[in-house]
Amino acid sequence: MSSFNISVLSIKIDDDRQRKDLGDITPLAQSLSAIGQITPIVVERDGDSFRLIAGERRLTAAKKLGWSEIEAITRDDLSDRERVLIELEENVRRKQLTWQEEVKAVQTFVTLSKEPQALAAKSLVMSAQTLSHMITLAENLERFPELKECPTWTSAYSQVTIKLQRLTDAALEDIFEDIVSGPEEVEPKEVFLPEGAPAQPSIKTSQLYADPAPTPPKEAPAFQALEGDFALWAKEYSGRRFNLIHCDFPYGLNMDNANLQNSSARWDVTDGRYDDSPELFDRLTRAFFDNQDNFISDTAHCIFWLAAKNYGRIASRFTHYGWTVCDVPLIWHKSDNAGIAPDVRRWPRRTFEIAIFASRGDRKILKVKAASIAAPTTKDHHLSEKPIPVVTHFMEMLVDGTTEIFDPTAGSGTALRAAKSLGAKRGLGLDVLPEHVNYMNGAWNG
Repeated sequence: MSSFNISVLSIKIDDDRQRKDLGDITPLAQSLSAIGQITPIVVERDGDSFRLIAGERRLTAAKKLGWSEIEAITRDDLSDRERVLIELEENVRRKQLTWQEEVKAVQTFVTLSKEPQALAAKSLVMSAQTLSHMITLAENLERFPELKECPTWTSAYSQVTIKLQRLTDAALEDIFEDIVSGPEEVEPKEVFLPEGAPAQPSIKTSQLYADPAPTPPKEAPAFQALEGDFALWAKEYSGRRFNLIHCDFPYGLNMDNANLQNSSARWDVTDGRYDDSPELFDRLTRAFFDNQDNFISDTAHCIFWLAAKNYGRIASRFTHYGWTVCDVPLIWHKSDNAGIAPDVRRWPRRTFEIAIFASRGDRKILKVKAASIAAPTTKDHHLSEKPIPVVTHFMEMLVDGTTEIFDPTAGSGTALRAAKSLGAKRGLGLDVLPEHVNYMNGAWNG
């Protein structure tokens, strides 16, 4: 079946065609203008003219361009059934490229054409920016296979830019760590020469240092808990910094002195009462901001749980110290209606907890999640622990293979365990009680 050019004015279009809405013809017209007609339309003879069977959008685009002729294939003597089937094949059953196939095809075209991207974009009838984005995405599809699950190429491109930026941030943190730590200092060994032996200035300085093949230090585990006071630790810390901070300091509400804490159901946990003084909250908060550059990366996220009465004051401090604070808090609604009723004669029970969500250095989130979640309370090991489903919900916005998380008062370590389950690279938890530290370190291996 050979094709030939026919006059566009000689083609009739029936009113009862399957496709009623032709959509936006402009991109197709631009493609025909730039590349030419690739696929002929299908017609059948009707006396001295032709009746269109398939290709109405191409015919309309050709007319819009002012073409006088269009390439066509004739199918004469078709039955009504065959005519409907051909039109159906054209309009419904022809499989469109997936976006994954499309960006790969664009990448292949650019590679084969050996043209500058600006010229390649013109040939493909797209902007140079769109072409550049598609090429970046195509180059990283195998590197980040989870991108293939995105519904559109634009959403996948948004994700790949975040992932690439996080890898860049991690590389910069490597450089920062090298600069801060510097070369490892090695204690020089005293060299004993035989009595009367001449000096040997030719000996290199490096030959006078420790053993020729020292045993490398054992690396710390990727996830670990340490016993320590955060306020003291923050001043002295000089190791690799963290890009996700989960803070759950004692709220400073003096609940350790409240009568309602005498309930055995509330206090039948490992640590019993803990210091909940406003002075301790202020001490830990000051240590956080005064020493943030010691332990927080230049690009980072922070989830900071606190009492509602302190929200405005601490949010302002985040802003003062260069953080960007989300305009709504993160909220955990206790679906079992557990909570404290500080004055049963005047105020309602507090059945939710809130957290400041802040970013440093414009670190992007990985996915959009609801700012609130309903979940029951748990007290598996710690009186005030945040349930794993709660912290997992929020950390799904933040955690990937570049995440390095720190929790300065980790308690039972639910935040660290959630981050680890989501693929975080490294985690450190501090706590003043050895029972918690032992429990957390056991959990990593559990």
